[in-house]
Amino acid sequence: MRGKIDGCSLERFESSTGLKLMDMNGIKDELPPITTFLNRLLALTIELQGILFTAFEQLLDAKVQGAIASGIYDIGLETLTAESFVVTDRKTIYTHPATGAQTRLLTITERRRNRPMTLTDALAHVEDDHGRLLVNAKSGRAAVQVAAPSLMLDDGEIERRVRLIRPMEHTHAPLKMMAESHWQPHGSGRC
Repeated sequence: MRGKIDGCSLERFESSTGLKLMDMNGIKDELPPITTFLNRLLALTIELQGILFTAFEQLLDAKVQGAIASGIYDIGLETLTAESFVVTDRKTIYTHPATGAQTRLLTITERRRNRPMTLTDALAHVEDDHGRLLVNAKSGRAAVQVAAPSLMLDDGEIERRVRLIRPMEHTHAPLKMMAESHWQPHGSGRC
């Protein structure tokens, strides 16, 4: 609707699907049912399906990355790995009145070894990923900057990002934020 999907204007979408999404007040209050919408998408050309599903994938990825960054993403069932797990406390939090079955809360301590990135690995990222060496002018910390997948924001705008790899962690940052940060190129690292 906002014209932010390259290759598929609102007019092209409506004429290709036969669905009218707008009325004189803006977006219709009563949109087509999801089954109709999905069936019409399947009837589109492969090229137009590719454009729309790529845009959808970018929007979904932006939502997931935003949820991860804000700490609200539910990763679901996962296998935990560590050097060791030790049960440090057990509490019964509920006993079923009829069966006597108990629900217990376990407190578990996890132990992991620190495995910092070596200088050799950091320099390999510079060579392999066409990264560049950075130093934070304020903190003096080092990082390797490599390319990261771009995100499509809620409004359809594309946000280019980079990945900062540091000895004990890695983070993603918008490319335009890097110009305003204290991170500066260092040494012979390539762009």
